Amino acid sequence: TETLRFRGKQFGLPHIAHPGFCGLFINQDIWAQAGVEEPDEANWTFGQMQETLRKVQARRGEGQWALFPATLIQHLTVAARAFGGNIIDKDGKKAIIAAPEALAGVEILANLITRDRVSPAPGVLQGADQANFISGQVAAMWTNFGVINGLRKQAQGVRWKVVMGPKGTQGRGFFTGVDSASQNAASKAPDNAFEVVQYIVSKEVSLGWFDYGFAPGARMDTWTDPKVAADDAFKVFAKAFTEASPFFLPDNGLIVDYNGAINKELGPLWKGEMPVKDALENARRAGQEVLDRTAG
Repeated sequence: TETLRFRGKQFGLPHIAHPGFCGLFINQDIWAQAGVEEPDEANWTFGQMQETLRKVQARRGEGQWALFPATLIQHLTVAARAFGGNIIDKDGKKAIIAAPEALAGVEILANLITRDRVSPAPGVLQGADQANFISGQVAAMWTNFGVINGLRKQAQGVRWKVVMGPKGTQGRGFFTGVDSASQNAASKAPDNAFEVVQYIVSKEVSLGWFDYGFAPGARMDTWTDPKVAADDAFKVFAKAFTEASPFFLPDNGLIVDYNGAINKELGPLWKGEMPVKDALENARRAGQEVLDRTAG
C-alpha cells in the first residue's frame, strides 16, 4: 500500500505484490558436479555466495558461467540495501547510489563480473536469464518469482530450486514490488468502480491467480495461506516477503528516465573500464539530473 502512495495520495490498492529480486535459482545438478553444497539460505552471506560461485565456475566449460549477470536496477537496489544503502532516498529526491553503503553492495556485483569472472558482462550472452538457465549456459540466476511457472513448463529434466538471496551487513535488502488495481476520477460510477477494485484485491481472487500458476496477489493472508506454504518455490518468496520493505520511486515520476540514466553510466563498470567509485559517482550525477527535472 505504501508503495502506491504518491505525494500523500493513494493511487490504487495492491493487486499483485512480491518481494522483488530475492531469489537465487540454482541448477542442482551443476552444483553437485562442482562439489559444492547448496546454499544455507538462513545464514549465507554475500561473501559465501562469491566463494560458492567461484567453485562452480571452476567446473564450467568454455563459454559457460556460474551466474547470469546481476546488473539490473533491481539487483543494484537489493545489493545496496543489504549494506545499509540504496540507489535513491526515501523521498525520491536524491540519488544516493555513490554513498559508501551502496558502493559496498554494488562493488560485489561488479566483482562477480570483472574480478571473480563468474558472470559475463551484460550482452555477452544471447537471450534472457531464464533461457540461459534452462539451456545450462548459466548455473544460477538471481531474479523474482516470475520465472517459476516458465521453468515448470519448459525446464523438463532440469533439477532446480530457489533459495533466498544472501545477507549483507544490514540484512538481505529485499524490496516490495507492486502492481495496482485502480480507478480514476473520470469514472462515471465511482462507487461501483471501487467495488470492482475491492473484488480484484480480495483473497478469493488472489488465490485464484495462484491456482492458475501466478502470484497469490498482494495480501499477506494469501501469501501465508497453506496452499502457498506447500509450494516449494513460492514458499521461499513468501518467507522473503517478511523481510521486504517498500521500493522508493522518483518524486517527479520519472522512473524510466532515472533507471536509464543509472544504467547508462554503469556500462563501463560492468566492462571493467572504470573503477566502481568513479562509475557510481557518474551514475549519481546522471540520476540526480533526472530527479531535479520537472515532470512534463
